[in-house]
Amino acid sequence: MKIGFSKLNLEAALFPKQEIREPIEAVATYFEEGQSKALWITLDFMDFNRKYTDTVRAAIAVGCCLECECVHLFTTHNHGGGNPNLDILASLCVTAAKTAIATARRVKARFAFTESDEQLGIKRRLYFPEFNATSTLFFGACRENDFNAALFRERIIRNFEEKGVISNGIAPSTDLPYERFAEGDREIFIMQFTDEEGVTVGSFVRFAAHAVTANRQGSYSSDYPFYVRKTVEEALGGICMFLNGPCGEIAPGMLDKQQGMERVLGEHIASLALSAIKDKTFLESRGFYDRRIEIKLPVRDEVVQNCVTVDDTPPSSPPEKWRYLERLTFKRTLPFLYEKYSEGETQLTDKVSVFVCLTELFGVTFLGFPGETFNATAKAVKESFAHKNIVTATEHDRTVMYLPPEAEFALGGYESTCKLTAGSAEGVLRTEVTDALLDYFKENKNEV
Repeated sequence: MKIGFSKLNLEAALFPKQEIREPIEAVATYFEEGQSKALWITLDFMDFNRKYTDTVRAAIAVGCCLECECVHLFTTHNHGGGNPNLDILASLCVTAAKTAIATARRVKARFAFTESDEQLGIKRRLYFPEFNATSTLFFGACRENDFNAALFRERIIRNFEEKGVISNGIAPSTDLPYERFAEGDREIFIMQFTDEEGVTVGSFVRFAAHAVTANRQGSYSSDYPFYVRKTVEEALGGICMFLNGPCGEIAPGMLDKQQGMERVLGEHIASLALSAIKDKTFLESRGFYDRRIEIKLPVRDEVVQNCVTVDDTPPSSPPEKWRYLERLTFKRTLPFLYEKYSEGETQLTDKVSVFVCLTELFGVTFLGFPGETFNATAKAVKESFAHKNIVTATEHDRTVMYLPPEAEFALGGYESTCKLTAGSAEGVLRTEVTDALLDYFKENKNEV
């Protein structure tokens, strides 16, 4: 098994020119065993349309003489990277990929799964029974206020009743009884690769939470994934690739975007990962497998028709008024969703393609889900194969925005208004990924 890593600063692709607090980077990993090859490249951005992913992957395939199907584009779900120049980005990605290929050498690997020793994030959707609806907290719940969901509930109820709006935020105080936000995904994964002389070639670290602790106007930041990479590289050597887990409903615990949480969170995740792997034994390769799976998801009728109708007069009952306001939000979001649906497509239908990465190496199965997949989806798939070493990642290939489970979609909320697929789409994704895993394990005579 040969693996090569490279890292490249993407500053040249960023515009407009502004302050860069943590560098925006590309990390590439090349895999080769016999005739099997694959190239992963992870970028410090949030998500891409089909046009971006197709352009970058095709450039790498041509520039590196690889089959396009074995090139996988990931992003760290970082909201602070801006919108890069596509042509310059594609050229830089080819350079990163070539370097990863050129540095590939035989490796051994060791890995570890662990969990955070404290709550680091929240499931950010909160149900309001009085409105039969859900609202989303983007940030504000944290260790300092004991992740108190009542503060968020207070602000939402008051603004809805007094101002007729659905707004976001934490109230300074409340008389409502204390209620803790459900926590996000505590799982941390680390994998280290060393060459025949014991020198670290590179590593992976996986954690699941929106990278939104440092995205501020007027500057670029690669957020907490940068500090994960930096800390691991300083400890182990080599180049670290950060993989964000499916986190469509998970926010990091932070009071605001000014408190330097990107460093605190990144260094803490890295320290836990490093502690987990320090006594693990290195393994020889157990075979390599890589596949890019196409899954067709149903599209919402309004997106296919590029039209959302809303009554002129809002209803009077609170639950109906809440849904009316959400409908208005959906209408305003439609141009953005239609762009995600149509850009890069040669022919529009009532289905949209997403692509899932299935890679197996050193006894670990990696699943790369499309952007804004919910952690609940990935967790359900993983629990179906509880005895397997499965690592779930997100922001693979293009995004079709949020993919909440159908029951969550029915409750509304931001993730339901910023969604171009139909309510049944998550079920299709979950079933097809589970079936693909089942087929893979059976074909390779692995116990299921």
